[in-house]
Amino acid sequence: MWEYDKYYFIINLIVSLLNSAFSILNLYFPKYIIDIITEKRDYNKLIWAVALWACIDIAFILVFSMSKKFLSIRKDFLNNHFIMQIYKKMVDMDLNLLESPHTYNLKEKAIDICNKKIGISFCNRFFSIISELLTILSTLALLLSIKFPIFIVLILIIVFNTVLVVLGNKSCFSFWDKVTDLNNESNYYFQLLCDPQTAKEMRLYSLSTWIFKKYNKVKIKFFSAAKTLYNKAYSIENSKKFLSVLQKIFLYLYLGYEFIFAKLTFGNYTLYFNSLNTFSNSLKNIINHIIQTIEDSVYLSSYIEFIELKNQIAIDKANPKQIKLNSVEQFDIELRDVNFQYKGSPQMAFYVIVGENGAGKTTLVNLICRLYDPCSGEIFLNDNNIIDYNFKEYRDCFGVVFQDYQYYAFSIAENIA
Repeated sequence: MWEYDKYYFIINLIVSLLNSAFSILNLYFPKYIIDIITEKRDYNKLIWAVALWACIDIAFILVFSMSKKFLSIRKDFLNNHFIMQIYKKMVDMDLNLLESPHTYNLKEKAIDICNKKIGISFCNRFFSIISELLTILSTLALLLSIKFPIFIVLILIIVFNTVLVVLGNKSCFSFWDKVTDLNNESNYYFQLLCDPQTAKEMRLYSLSTWIFKKYNKVKIKFFSAAKTLYNKAYSIENSKKFLSVLQKIFLYLYLGYEFIFAKLTFGNYTLYFNSLNTFSNSLKNIINHIIQTIEDSVYLSSYIEFIELKNQIAIDKANPKQIKLNSVEQFDIELRDVNFQYKGSPQMAFYVIVGENGAGKTTLVNLICRLYDPCSGEIFLNDNNIIDYNFKEYRDCFGVVFQDYQYYAFSIAENIA
């Protein structure tokens, strides 16, 4: 990510530092203004203080607005880069790997990760942690005079909140992992219903009724999983709100006691109340960001696993004996004891060029073009095993039109070319 867009990281880091600075200013300025009103009673100084605060506030708003616009554009470009890596991987992938159900499932998960911009969120949380950490260090220096038991109570509330966050994230991941297959299945049914190539079968054999029944079964499974997730989510969210209310009540009672009996000034009351709230919220945010980062890394593992799938055929081997095809003018193909088996096929078979449907004519062409490698035996070009040639140069020697070709929404010339 750094190599693709350095400015995105630099601007994010600057915004994180400014966010922390803005949070600290919002702690001290209210206290300063309240002290002017309640103790100094200087109206002219109050005007200057409010004007200064307003100017700083407006300056931060403008900076944050400009940076948000810049980062939004860069985020889209960065996310598009991640998506393009998926499709580039698919184009370069060996067919036997591409046709694997496991690969298909990984690909769908990788696309879903990009659509939800989990990779971007993963990056943003890193900068949010920096901002919150700086805020905590600043407020902690201010709150050293606060009694230690107060921090114990706040930390206990944060611990309970953390447990709730972990439970919520665990439920979300379990739901996402379960419904990925269900979404793939339902999307396939929709594709069949909308595909012009299946329109005749749908009408002649009433296939649509059968497909709708299968879709309804998938839908029932999906809503059952969603109901379980939402019930847990609502319970967890209400518990978090209860803890937030409990924290505010505790702070009001403690600082109110200090204000009444310990002669705490109103300005300091405001400063300590805001500081304790900021300290608690920042600490909760850091813990939540760390937990969410760990959870996101689990999601991103599917994307990384897909991108790192290894080809067996389409690889540039560092082989000094590799044969060059640039100067070859005549091609003689020879097959020696070649047989091939598709993954999942019940038995081995030898295929010939002339034969009935399903005899293996297309498979033979696939092998000659080296779209697949034979399970045993060898294929020779000009008395050299075809695996000794660079796969790109070798494939460039062939011009093949398959029986199941697909035309594209381009001009005739582009389709032929």
